[in-house]
Amino acid sequence: MSENWLKQKIKDYPVSIIDGDRGLNYPNKSELFCEGHCLFLNTGNVSSTGFEFSNNQFVTEEKDQSLRKGRLVTNDLVLTTRGTIGNVAYFSEKVRFKNIRINSGMLILRPDLEKLNASFFYQLLRSSIFQNQASLFSYGAAQPQLPIGTLKHISLPLPPLPTQQKIATILSAYDDLIENNNKRIKLLEELAQITYEEWFVRMKFPNHETTPIDEATGLPVGWERKKLGEVAKILIGRTPPRNEEQWFSTKKTTETIPWISIKDMGMTTVFASKTAEFLTINAVSNFRVPIVESKTVILSFKLTVGKVAITAQKMCTNEAIAQYSELDQVLTIFLYLYLKSFNFDSLGSSSAIGKAINSNTIKNMIIVVPNILTLNMFNQRLRSVFDEIDNLQNQNQRLKGARDLLLPRLMSGVIDVDSLTIPMETNI
Repeated sequence: MSENWLKQKIKDYPVSIIDGDRGLNYPNKSELFCEGHCLFLNTGNVSSTGFEFSNNQFVTEEKDQSLRKGRLVTNDLVLTTRGTIGNVAYFSEKVRFKNIRINSGMLILRPDLEKLNASFFYQLLRSSIFQNQASLFSYGAAQPQLPIGTLKHISLPLPPLPTQQKIATILSAYDDLIENNNKRIKLLEELAQITYEEWFVRMKFPNHETTPIDEATGLPVGWERKKLGEVAKILIGRTPPRNEEQWFSTKKTTETIPWISIKDMGMTTVFASKTAEFLTINAVSNFRVPIVESKTVILSFKLTVGKVAITAQKMCTNEAIAQYSELDQVLTIFLYLYLKSFNFDSLGSSSAIGKAINSNTIKNMIIVVPNILTLNMFNQRLRSVFDEIDNLQNQNQRLKGARDLLLPRLMSGVIDVDSLTIPMETNI
């Protein structure tokens, strides 16, 4: 770190710490809706990669006005401080929701913009400089917490404002590339889903006009209704006991295997590649944890129901995730899109506590399997789309890795930021 840069505890840093409203007006489940006036953040909305708006809850304007604290303003940072510690999101002008409140497991960090660049502060909070201290200062095994009083003692560097702006510009360029790739991935996913619905929901597959219908089944000739358990070997993952640390690791080595959890599934797009934890080879062997190969379709069926992905490498899953192994390769894309479009609410729930589907129900789901000619045509039509998605996701992994390595180097002085000439953007 440059000797000219101040290092201050957060209590002395140019930032205000704002708690959410935890009083009598705090919304209960019956006051949360799928749409409404004000987005009320849940734990899934603030991920390790920023805001995630795939599963949202809202409160009415009346409820919003009854709450005293916890409303975001532009350039605020949101930090998770209970359960999952250290996820950060930046409420920039790019966020599509304008009325947002935090829940009781979060804090608002509001920078003094005359002394602290919001984009720089966001990158700093995501870096190992903050994250390592947040992990060290948090406590509680079952429900980790980082109270305000403890957070205030974390120390952070404070470069001069022009230096902050340079660092923010450099690192935001990586974020912009990642965001553009994510937009392309979303468009490609939509194209694949539209193609699936055109062929297999509206039944407008090639040559459908001249394809004869089997009177006994009501399906095109050669198509079959099958249980998913007949199409693939369905395995359920496992979680070794948490009371022994020897079974888990946070690092990928030759002695560990990536292990996907429900949390990982929530942050996965099409191809599952990154996991927060790994299982040791001994854990996999001792507890007979199934290993799935690359290009295996996986499905979450507990808590977060209906999240679907394709494995990008050999890996394991926890017990809330089903694995469709020994699947004919020509069926991989078809099954992925079938599960993505399936209404899992129609299966009900096997749990009174949270959303869950019985594993036998998963195995006995009926799927209409087209004939091999149609499957081959469908696979050929979408193979390049999924290859491009895979390529874009790999690009994003490399960009994230480069960005995460760069910030500590910029902060440590390995890279002399002050000597760099960088075009400054007025909106940063």
